[in-house]
Amino acid sequence: MSSKEIVSLVADPHLLSEVEQCAAVLGFSLIDGLMDAALASRWRSADAVVADCGGLDEVSLLSLPPRRGMFVVCAGTPPWERGVQVGAEDVMVLPARSGDLVEALSTRCSRGAVSGGCIAVVSAVGGAGGSTVAAGLALSWARSGRGSVVVDANCVSGADDVLLGVESEPGMRWGDVSVRGWENGGVDGRAVAANIPATPEGVGVLSVGRGTPTAVEWNQRGALVQRVAGSLAREGLSVVVDVSGAMWWEASGFTGCDCVFVVVPATLRGLGGAVRWSRAARQGGADPVAVVKHEAVSSVGAKDVESVTSMPVVAEFTSEKKIAKEIEESGLRLCGRSSFARMVSGLREIADGYIKNSMPSLPVDECAMSSAQSRAASMGGASSMSRVRSFVQACHSGTDNSTAHTDDASAPAVTQAQAGGPAQAGAVSDRIRMRLAQGNGDTSTSAIAAAVRAEYPGIGMSGVVQEVRRIREEIHGAGPVEPLLDLPDVTDVLVNGASEVWVDGPAGLCRVDSPFRDDDHVRATAVRLAAACGHRLDDASPYADGFYRRDSAGGSVRVHAVLPPVVEYPCLSLRVLGTASTSLDDLVRSGSVPPEMADELRSLVRSRQAFVVSGGTGAGKTTLLSALLAEVSPDERIVCVEDTRELHPRHPHVVALTTTSPNVEGQGEITLRNVVKQTLRMRPDRIVVGEIRGAEIQELFAALNTGHDGGCGTIHANGPEEIPARCEALGAMAGMSPESVRTQFRAAIRVVVHVERASSRRLASVGVVPSVGMNSSLTDGKGNDEQPLYPGISSSGVVMVWTADGGRTDAWPLWERVVRGGAR
Repeated sequence: MSSKEIVSLVADPHLLSEVEQCAAVLGFSLIDGLMDAALASRWRSADAVVADCGGLDEVSLLSLPPRRGMFVVCAGTPPWERGVQVGAEDVMVLPARSGDLVEALSTRCSRGAVSGGCIAVVSAVGGAGGSTVAAGLALSWARSGRGSVVVDANCVSGADDVLLGVESEPGMRWGDVSVRGWENGGVDGRAVAANIPATPEGVGVLSVGRGTPTAVEWNQRGALVQRVAGSLAREGLSVVVDVSGAMWWEASGFTGCDCVFVVVPATLRGLGGAVRWSRAARQGGADPVAVVKHEAVSSVGAKDVESVTSMPVVAEFTSEKKIAKEIEESGLRLCGRSSFARMVSGLREIADGYIKNSMPSLPVDECAMSSAQSRAASMGGASSMSRVRSFVQACHSGTDNSTAHTDDASAPAVTQAQAGGPAQAGAVSDRIRMRLAQGNGDTSTSAIAAAVRAEYPGIGMSGVVQEVRRIREEIHGAGPVEPLLDLPDVTDVLVNGASEVWVDGPAGLCRVDSPFRDDDHVRATAVRLAAACGHRLDDASPYADGFYRRDSAGGSVRVHAVLPPVVEYPCLSLRVLGTASTSLDDLVRSGSVPPEMADELRSLVRSRQAFVVSGGTGAGKTTLLSALLAEVSPDERIVCVEDTRELHPRHPHVVALTTTSPNVEGQGEITLRNVVKQTLRMRPDRIVVGEIRGAEIQELFAALNTGHDGGCGTIHANGPEEIPARCEALGAMAGMSPESVRTQFRAAIRVVVHVERASSRRLASVGVVPSVGMNSSLTDGKGNDEQPLYPGISSSGVVMVWTADGGRTDAWPLWERVVRGGAR
């Protein structure tokens, strides 16, 4: 694997997947800069940066300086103006120009790296040995042929010159630097390097003089050290800033550092100091790593340091008496046979990885600006095709779908047509999978790219990217329909044989071009997806139901597949399950829930009354239930039971239990009824059944009627009035009589919330289920005659208290009595 590093500032998961493929094709490491606390340091040290509009927002927020090797990617109209603003070398539409991105990254990362850089070394506490490590690191660089300088950040009482044995050598000290107008940019790095004392190995040392300390005020010393270290690094020197003893040092002092080594004694005291310094380094935008120094008696290990400080431990060493003697006699000389010398040599290699291509405060590259501007002028702002059609067309034909661009003729891309058509493309996929299977079973993007190259000697970069994308989707995703699952807001993809493919989203069902070659292609995809779900699908077992987790965009997909002879042609039904839930406020903003009812539903959750959300398929039952569960108090424990996990409430304490289907021998099935029984032993504050659909209703009723308040779930029904009859049918599966179901239903469930899908998903009605002992009338509280609360209620009915079309009904006082009065 190459040591080249690409920083990704790509927020869009689909674009990120494309960028990951491009990096894998090249064998480069891809660092997620959006999740990196030390982004400011990565920004300088990475070989290249790839960002989308979301990532550019992060660049603006952190005020990161322009740099070379910047590429902007997008899925639609190219944001040329923003690309010019950040000095991007190019703006590329993906996946159409994925081949261009590969070529650009390859070219950029093949250029030589800047040799200079700045590394800080910090002692977690006094006496940790940070100064010794700093001196040893600089000596190691000098012995490798690199110019190096130790900058003693303690410009009042530091003694790095003594440590390296040059205290008597003439030359420039801090007192000389501080009177030369440094605050106005007057530090000449070349002059400093030429005039400071140096060891026999050539290590320059800038430290405090014995006679004239720096005259700089304490609150300006960090800026002075930064200015001097930066000027030396720009001269191509490897600069080691020894921060040990500089207790006035602030987080901002680390801003110019490519990496920070924190030397941590293996003691509790050392651990406490390391926490402070690691935080300061991250606040300054640097990457802190730990070097553990073991004492004769050490109470702390490397794992403890990593766990407490979140810093990776990159080296460990033990105090050596001969080093202390060497320093006293002539200064540190770094004997090549010592364990300390080997340790700092390893640190030097790590530091080299951080300081390559470091470009602090680089002005905007005018060549990059002119390149972006010329491309913007030539391309304009052409509108793109429908996302649905373009994704399907790209997957089906293997051709570009946004901008007209072709690879160089000497490196042609391989498409399905060039490979011999759709049938040949399937054969190619089989051969590539065979190569992967014959290897070590590695199906990573890098391994797939290697297999593609082996199958197609001389293939162009664009061709590699296209084939890697297609094979990856077939191995890890849903194959030909993976691009459809990636479309924004798509909830279902329905395949009725090779000739019909439909997608369902906010606009309803929409037929799209089929990406399948024939029915055998559909069948093969269905069989593979069933296997990914852990199920068997063949002529003897012609249907399967399950779910698999997605690698590219996160979340899960529910899969239902049916094969002939049960159906005329292979059918697939894929439901996209999100990775996060929608909040109640989101539903209000979308118009699904009226604002006044949102507050009432919050009151329902706080009242701990049991409720069910009813509705038809795709009406939004699970979405609403997740939103309501997010309103549960954070100190409550929610236990969710589902066939396939769809509930993702934004709540800190959720335990999710799911069922399992039997294996091919018919063993190992765990039903909802089994799992509901287990929840009773898990100390739940609220029991949630994702979908009440069978005999588990008996256990749910038993739980809700024995002290487990606040339980809830969803149930399929066309209207609230049908729920009692629906429960009777489900109860019959458990051997319950209709009378028993009606009694337990009225005792267990207090509220029904019904949703429907007309032109859009919406809250349709809310009803209250009167309990067995609840009087269906009100009094004036003074012993006078009772007044009917609502007319014509049946003994097992659901009383409507609110409807979307009519608002509150005459029975609204019953809602007040149940939700606010706590009536059972």
